[in-house]
Amino acid sequence: MGQVSKAEHTNLKWMLIVNNDKECDTNDTFKAKKLPVSKWKDYAKSSTIDIIIFKMVITEGWDIPRACMLYQMRDSKSKQLDEQVMGRVRRNPRLLDFETLSEEAQQLAMTAWVWGIVPQEIQKTFGVKLWQESKAITDEIKIKTTRLKPLTKKADFNLAAFLKEQPAVSAPSSIFTLWRDMAKVENGVREMAVVYADNYDTWRVCAENIEAVASESSKYVNDYEKSMEVVKDERGQEVEVSFAPTSHYTDNGNYVNIGDWVWKRNDGKDKFAFDSEAEREWTEVLKDLAKDDLAVGDGRVGKRVTVGKKNPKAGATNIFGKEESALLEEKQVYLWGKNYVANSPIKFEYYLGAVHSSYPDFVMKDSFDRVHIFEVKSVNISSGMTGGFDNNIYKTKLEELKKAYKQASKLTNQIFYLPILRDDSWRIFQFVLGIEKTLTKEEFVSFCKKVP
Repeated sequence: MGQVSKAEHTNLKWMLIVNNDKECDTNDTFKAKKLPVSKWKDYAKSSTIDIIIFKMVITEGWDIPRACMLYQMRDSKSKQLDEQVMGRVRRNPRLLDFETLSEEAQQLAMTAWVWGIVPQEIQKTFGVKLWQESKAITDEIKIKTTRLKPLTKKADFNLAAFLKEQPAVSAPSSIFTLWRDMAKVENGVREMAVVYADNYDTWRVCAENIEAVASESSKYVNDYEKSMEVVKDERGQEVEVSFAPTSHYTDNGNYVNIGDWVWKRNDGKDKFAFDSEAEREWTEVLKDLAKDDLAVGDGRVGKRVTVGKKNPKAGATNIFGKEESALLEEKQVYLWGKNYVANSPIKFEYYLGAVHSSYPDFVMKDSFDRVHIFEVKSVNISSGMTGGFDNNIYKTKLEELKKAYKQASKLTNQIFYLPILRDDSWRIFQFVLGIEKTLTKEEFVSFCKKVP
């Protein structure tokens, strides 16, 4: 902290957050060394703190959208931990009103800066962007996303009444035991308890029954018919999102050459890499399908739009007496693409011990104006999975995603898929208006080609 304490930096407000609340500190007027770490985190969200100094505290579960710079000094030796920390500065602070911002403001809202230790074998990343005049793409691909409401949003639930219904505690636990019990529950339950507990007595009652509250929360949130809702803005209007204008991906191999989908590499090349062999194979499926003829014989399966650079002379008459077109270098692209996670607002919440976000792998719009959303999985154990692959956990996640996508299809009128590669065959779970079907690859292609 020596650097931020220098005279030239006295105008900066800093905060030190560590696991021990007694060691937390700040140069702001906020001094609460007897408060739990969660209170320090809450203050960081709502205040004008410029710099947050932390060690192993701000990883998964921290949500402060205005954070945009990360300077990491410690080599964590953990890719997952590094990704969690970087995720804290990759939030979009203007997600709800993103469409109303200027192009420059959108770019700023999606930009973050990360300084840290470069891995010895760093993988190369490539920047991508939607084709010029991307509004033609984002106006067509509009997706409703879903989220899970917390227990506090349940119409007939009242925490105070719920706690009164719990059996009396015969042998009160120590304050240390209660604190450990509170730390074990998921963030949403813990935050609900913090809001409810306005004094020590209410906190103790809540802490003594925190497992019962957590169980009730889990039961409600995991019931997607009750807890899932379409994301809405502050006016209560359903929000529609699309691909981010810019993103990037890591070169993991599994290459496919594509020159006519929604994305364009910044360097102009058509070679794209994908995260797995299953993704690469599914990319080939969608690439061929988009160009395939419809069974009714009046077009292609994939809907196309015209993109290109704006023509500054649009509308004027050229020397040949013809009106200048609106675009230069016109090109038709098919409305399908990879949902690159960087900057993407296309995500759907599901519950697996805690609330998680699923970022589907691909999105496609067909000539019948249907939106198809794909989360590609594989049960083939690759060399990269050995040692850390728990098949039971993986299958549990698949079942939870199926349940979540089934309800999301009902709420959004979008078609969801879980294509799962086993050996060399695809087993495709499809969800339409809350109805689940299992398709082969041939049946999936046939479905997309026929009139709805």
